[in-house]
Amino acid sequence: MKYIFVLFGIFNAFYALAQPLASARIPGTLDSTFSTNGKFTLPNIGNGIYDAAVQADDKILQTGVHSKLNSSDRNGVMLIRYEKDGGLDTKFGDSGIAITDLPDYYTETAYKVIALRDGHILVMIAMRPLLNYYYSCVGVLRYKSDGTLDSSFGVNGLAVTEFSNGNTRTELFTTNMVLQDDGKILISGYYHPNWEGNDGDIFIIRYTQDGKPDESFGINGIDWLNLAVVEYAKDMQLKADGKIMLATLTVNAAYSINNYLLVRLSPDGSFDNTFGTNGIVDPDTSYPKPAYTIDHLAIRDDGKMVSAGVAACDIFGLSCKKLIVAGYNEDGSIDENFGDKGKTTLQIQGRTFAPNDILLQNNGKILVAGDGSDAAGTSSEDFFIVRYNISGTLDSSFGENGITTTDFSDITGSTSYDIAQSVCLQSNGEIIAAGTSEHPFPKPKQFFSLARYYGDPLQQSWITKIKRWIRNHILHFQDLQANNTAYYAIEKSNNNNSSFKEVARIEKSEVGNQTSEMHRYVLPSTVNSQQSTESFYRIKAIGKDGSVAYSDVISETDNNSSAFNMFPNPVKDVLHVTGLSATNKTTLTISNVQGNIMKGASVQAGSYNFNVSQLKQGTYYLQVKTDGKPDTYKFIKE
Repeated sequence: MKYIFVLFGIFNAFYALAQPLASARIPGTLDSTFSTNGKFTLPNIGNGIYDAAVQADDKILQTGVHSKLNSSDRNGVMLIRYEKDGGLDTKFGDSGIAITDLPDYYTETAYKVIALRDGHILVMIAMRPLLNYYYSCVGVLRYKSDGTLDSSFGVNGLAVTEFSNGNTRTELFTTNMVLQDDGKILISGYYHPNWEGNDGDIFIIRYTQDGKPDESFGINGIDWLNLAVVEYAKDMQLKADGKIMLATLTVNAAYSINNYLLVRLSPDGSFDNTFGTNGIVDPDTSYPKPAYTIDHLAIRDDGKMVSAGVAACDIFGLSCKKLIVAGYNEDGSIDENFGDKGKTTLQIQGRTFAPNDILLQNNGKILVAGDGSDAAGTSSEDFFIVRYNISGTLDSSFGENGITTTDFSDITGSTSYDIAQSVCLQSNGEIIAAGTSEHPFPKPKQFFSLARYYGDPLQQSWITKIKRWIRNHILHFQDLQANNTAYYAIEKSNNNNSSFKEVARIEKSEVGNQTSEMHRYVLPSTVNSQQSTESFYRIKAIGKDGSVAYSDVISETDNNSSAFNMFPNPVKDVLHVTGLSATNKTTLTISNVQGNIMKGASVQAGSYNFNVSQLKQGTYYLQVKTDGKPDTYKFIKE
């Protein structure tokens, strides 16, 4: 069974023809409806923001450090929640801010926050015990939706792992926290027990869903990776099949050779021997120094990867740092079709860019957020966000030629150093950047900063799916945003990429069942014809506002004898799903319109029956994933 996802791209001159109000919604420009002209700050309440997340209700979370807790030199964990359009959520914590005191620890900082679908919130922290001067503890806090600790998690809301080494000078950093499909928590980082001894390893910790060490993973829940003399974990991500991808830096004892390596582990933490050499790939074979860093990693639905890092503008690395986004195939090799033979370099004369986060949008476009300054770091830094197309080229429709920068000095009151630490998306596609703003003169002050930018307009981001291509030449497709469509045109070509001509039109009035929004077109048969070339088709959707979108191209030879079916629709009690793969595992999930998962199943059979009698009346989506990208089908619960 073969399914093809089709992501519609907008090719008409929308902004030239749109009304003035709509023309102001250029992706990458500040959204003036958010707080004050698109920006919001909180002054002097802490000394660092490192991550942000968006909840299912579009409220925004920021996590960081509250300094000098209880008039001491100890720090506390700070979790802030904002309303979706800016301003503190006064129902959360103490007027929008939850500060957690851990009496047995000095807290380093809170590096990562994850908003769970059930309303709980996870925060990853690094700490040191009260009697130890150096940091040697990793922890996870779980909060309830009101900002109080969830005592059912770990011990009184805290899961902690301690790497004890007395008062020896140690080095410990946590780099990322991710969730498995079963709710288990993975944390990556590196620990050097004797910093001056030039040794240390990367670790991955796995906790159960309730905050206990997962004894089935590594040794007592900790997996240690020994790759070189000195190792650093730069980032960790999960693949769709549960395998663990790591971006790492390894250094020799003399600190004279650095290598940025990609490492893939099996779900149990062992090296995946099907990846590179014993689970390790060096995508950059330059010697003795790497050509660029791999600081942040993202994985596409097709298994390919994208990284963000920096490289020196000259051989000495003195003048500036340039931003590099690189693409990799699933096997870890450089993707030569991405950017310029695998890389896209951004260099603006005299400026240094530091990427702090990377995010893949649903349409495949790539967001990189960080800060930029001059080479000496003497001028003000600004938030910057860069957006790339899926091909690795700069997206000229975003900001100014793919780049947007934001200066907070108009709010902070003087020249400020603005650092975007995190980028995330709200459900309507709007882009949130979060970080810190600091101005040193005349008196040092620090602000926690947020900015919201316009994303791609949802009314033009249609997703149309060619549902199946069956042997009797009937094209089936489903438009998940059919309310925006006036009519469809079927276009044909003989060379796959140009000279498409309209061969049929499906008027909106002829579409039929608005509940399932399933459409079909009987293609002209080429059997027994004199036609010697293969035919290719695409769907053109014309919006009610006159905008135009195109589907990906499909060949008439893309036949499949099996046919997925989901019935009845509307459904009252049992939803029957047929046409699944009997040989490969299929993951089925039912979500509501807010994106919350209501039901799920893992199936290796041709059919499955969902009991949906307990679901409330309304619209739901069934996601079907066997290989590659998932398919999504809409149904109505009566």
